Amino acid sequence: MRQNKISRRSFIKKSGTALAGLGLLGTRKITAQEKSTELNAISTRGTSAMRVIESYPEVNKKEVSLYKLRGTSGILIDGMVERTTHNTTTETVHPDYVKSLVHTHGLLTAEPTVSASHKVKSRMYLSPQDLRAYFSHLRQGTITKPIVLHLATINEHGKVIGYTSVLFGKKFLINYYKSDPQLIRVAERLCNTLPEEVKTNSGVDKYNALLLELKNHGAIFKVTPAAGYIYRNQSFEKK
Repeated sequence: MRQNKISRRSFIKKSGTALAGLGLLGTRKITAQEKSTELNAISTRGTSAMRVIESYPEVNKKEVSLYKLRGTSGILIDGMVERTTHNTTTETVHPDYVKSLVHTHGLLTAEPTVSASHKVKSRMYLSPQDLRAYFSHLRQGTITKPIVLHLATINEHGKVIGYTSVLFGKKFLINYYKSDPQLIRVAERLCNTLPEEVKTNSGVDKYNALLLELKNHGAIFKVTPAAGYIYRNQSFEKK
């Protein structure tokens, strides 16, 4: 299914509908029954975020989205009301109270047209859908503060093999709000990337290289392999 292109003018100025993916807001309206469900606060003391993520059913097939609130430590918030293979719908507080968010991409949901050597590369970074959600919040003014977006890559057995984290900090926000033309051009191209454009090895490489250009505009990337893995050849590989 083709997606609607985002025009340059609307990308910079227009308030759009927040999209699913990051889990801050969903594509559909949350029902009153779902809103009545309490947010679940999960302590990571004595365990880890990795173990919490891996404990979810079908984590290798369905995404998980958890977040941390500003002023707290050792607590993950689960407000998910729906999980699918490519996004979550989450009941949340105002996004500006969120200091970091972690969500998952599973290798089982990688495109079958991507080779085995590129499967991890195709799932270890924020997707166009994830970025559309983030930039939608920027346009609406619901995110005005720095935030860290963590992406956990999940293997076929439901285990985390590594994290890719992106800090969209003060420098990035300054560049965005002054409408830096180079940043807007890169972000526009990323958000307008269509699914068919990342169904090949070369398409994945092109998208990832474009995503990493955000480093030139203040975004800070960090790659953290899980135990038993290393970061090599721009991918997570077993030691």
